[in-house]
Amino acid sequence: MNKLQQIIWLLLIPSMGLTQIESSPNFEYKTGKPFRFSYGSENYFFCNNDEILAVKIDNMEVTLQKFNSVTLSLQSDKKYKDFPIDWVPEHVTEYNNRYFIFYALWDRNANKEQLFYREIDFQKGTFKDNGILLIQIDGKITGTYSGIPGRAGVVMADKFDFHTSFDSSYMLIKYRKNPDSKSKTKNQGVLGTCVFDKELQMSWRQDVMMPYDEKKMNILDYAIDSKGNVFILSIVFTDNSSKMKLIKGNSNYHVELLRIRNNTQIVEKSPINFGSRLINSIALYEGSNDELVCAGYFNYGQNNENANGLFFFKQSSMDPVSEVKFFDFTKDIVNQNSGIKAARQDNRDGENAEIENLVLRNLKLATDGSIVLVGEQSYTKQGPEIFNEYSEDIVVSKLTSKGELGWIKKLPRRQWKAYSSESGLSFNYLFTEGHHYFLTLDNVKNLNLPIYEVPEKYHYGYGGVLTCTEIDDLTGNAINYLIFDSKDIDGINYPDITTNNWIAVSEKELIFQVAKNNKQMVLIRLKVGD
Repeated sequence: MNKLQQIIWLLLIPSMGLTQIESSPNFEYKTGKPFRFSYGSENYFFCNNDEILAVKIDNMEVTLQKFNSVTLSLQSDKKYKDFPIDWVPEHVTEYNNRYFIFYALWDRNANKEQLFYREIDFQKGTFKDNGILLIQIDGKITGTYSGIPGRAGVVMADKFDFHTSFDSSYMLIKYRKNPDSKSKTKNQGVLGTCVFDKELQMSWRQDVMMPYDEKKMNILDYAIDSKGNVFILSIVFTDNSSKMKLIKGNSNYHVELLRIRNNTQIVEKSPINFGSRLINSIALYEGSNDELVCAGYFNYGQNNENANGLFFFKQSSMDPVSEVKFFDFTKDIVNQNSGIKAARQDNRDGENAEIENLVLRNLKLATDGSIVLVGEQSYTKQGPEIFNEYSEDIVVSKLTSKGELGWIKKLPRRQWKAYSSESGLSFNYLFTEGHHYFLTLDNVKNLNLPIYEVPEKYHYGYGGVLTCTEIDDLTGNAINYLIFDSKDIDGINYPDITTNNWIAVSEKELIFQVAKNNKQMVLIRLKVGD
């Protein structure tokens, strides 16, 4: 990049300064004692006081491990092979200080779908039971075909969805019955809604007929409030299409928020006006005081996999839907770290600024009423001989308590990996004392990266540096920190570090596991901030 190009870039994006990498006096890390290597295609971690519970699922087996979070040493290690044949894990969670594995099991002889749970005794690091039947349904329900490592072929998984109210007073478990006819236009979907109280006792259950044919309705998200009312966010198509598009400048769909009041089959509808915009990604959240928040990204019609801006609305859960607010991305944000050629193309007159493959990852509701949206560029490339996954720029947006746009920050990255059952990409997010922290693995060449340069790629599994971007919640000012090089953590090379499945043991501390070799693993405790 020559001097002239640098000057052009600074003229194109005058509002953005360089974010420098600084030393890391505010970050401390400690490695624990090695323990037996234990693989899990699915890994879950829970913290209670000074102890950590790890739940690792691999094929037919489940491993329960207990650790001391202070000494980072293994306390117990138990492997279970007593799950029923053909069980399919559905959800692993903590609910009101109890810990569960939920799993589906098809009863072929009785033609019934079943949902079981096994409760874990956190203190002992063992199961309390051999499996308790929670829900039984006549006939099959919908799901997705998925491969499970170690099992031949594919299985039907993701049959049940789980949602918890903000105060954990209710848990919603929902399913969708298989249609009677193969033609979606002849079927109004039947939604099974099962609501459980704090003790996981059934509060109410209803099979609710949806108000539209399956082809005309696409369910996006669910929520449940502290009174046991269920909310469904859905797209309703106004033509015979099942894909969002603009026709002569008008969208072929509208969004509806459906309410199912506690223990009824009555569906109340509230339309939401998105105008001539297509939805890129969207999520529904329940906050304190039964307040619902809906947020995501939109597109002006060019490609709904890309985003031209963000939107949100919030309201009392039982009031009519309030006005949706929209905010366009600016070209200086889009052009950052895209390269001089891409910058010139994106600044052509009459074109909207667009961020490709942007997916909503997190939404933080602050006590002062402000909202922070965290999006990530995420996509795959598939071909005859390749299946690569990519996680790239992080986009962080602050909306004030008055519903105004406070700031937007783009954190440049270029992560990728070849397909595997392990998850090694993305980032970890913490918020404490008015600062947002984004921890991610990166290529060492991206330290002190100028905003006119495209980041170098980070290839998962080949080592990298762990960096943290600290963003001031009030101003949006950002500082980058280098924490460590994965090839030299206390003199040992850990090339397969991932920022997935980290567990927060306090507002400022995270613990994660890494493989030391093919026989041993260790825990690392990371302290963020002063």
